[in-house]
Amino acid sequence: MLESEMNQQQTKFSEIESALRECESNLDFKVRQRECKILENEIEQRKVTRSQVVAMEEIEIKSKIEHLSKSCQTLSLEQAKISGAMQALQSQLESTLVLLSDDKFSNIQERFRDLSATAEAYALSLEDIDKYYKALDKGLMLYHRNKMEDINQVLRSLWQSTYRGRDIEYICIESDQLDDLQNQRKQYNYRVVMVNGEARLPMRGRCSAGQRVLACILIRMALAETFCVNCGILALDEPTTNLDAANIRALADALYHIIERRKRQSSFQLIIITHDEEFVKHLGSRDHADFYYVVAKDSENHSKIHREQLSS
Repeated sequence: MLESEMNQQQTKFSEIESALRECESNLDFKVRQRECKILENEIEQRKVTRSQVVAMEEIEIKSKIEHLSKSCQTLSLEQAKISGAMQALQSQLESTLVLLSDDKFSNIQERFRDLSATAEAYALSLEDIDKYYKALDKGLMLYHRNKMEDINQVLRSLWQSTYRGRDIEYICIESDQLDDLQNQRKQYNYRVVMVNGEARLPMRGRCSAGQRVLACILIRMALAETFCVNCGILALDEPTTNLDAANIRALADALYHIIERRKRQSSFQLIIITHDEEFVKHLGSRDHADFYYVVAKDSENHSKIHREQLSS
């Protein structure tokens, strides 16, 4: 009895194991089937995505092909242009070589080198000349300024010792620098100015004939005193024209002082041409002249020169 139950139980156990294995197999099948569906869905999705990617790649490749085609056309045009230019340059080179084969172009490189060296030397010389010109111009400007100061100093002293009026304290020469752009040189515009206190007025059109004559004489004397130290000849032609008696005597006194300053110079000579006998007598009253020369015409209308003593 017990064996038969055990056999029955064994049989049932075997059936249960078989059913369990079958359940496990069915469960594994279901899982595998679900995984297969998931994989099939992923495959379908990947197929769609890949087709889209392929379509996009095809569009991009087509655009690149179009761009490259246009670039090829452009490069072809440029190549044609460059080829034409090269042919023109080649023909020009050939014609140039034909010209260079002439005898007048022989040793052209050596001649060009020599001319380049000469041009460079000229350029350096021009730079040096420009430096010297600027230095000379600066020196001349300084010399001009110093000489104008000396002239005005002498002119002021002569005027104050000669002129007997009170309306003009002294006169001076003023200069304005003018740039001549056409000739690239400097020019000066001079004017004589009369000074009385703070007032400075040009003499032109504002002075009398006597003042103008006296200013002309004194300016020439100032120029002679400034520039002609070693040249001892001072010549005056009719210096007393339009001068009154007081200014005539003052002019004679000024000449006397000039003679005093220059008497140690052996080559100094004062030449005066005048019809004013009073002026001559006033000069003769000093210690530096004993006689003078008179030019007159004789009965036959011939000019004669004879010497007269100042004492007579």
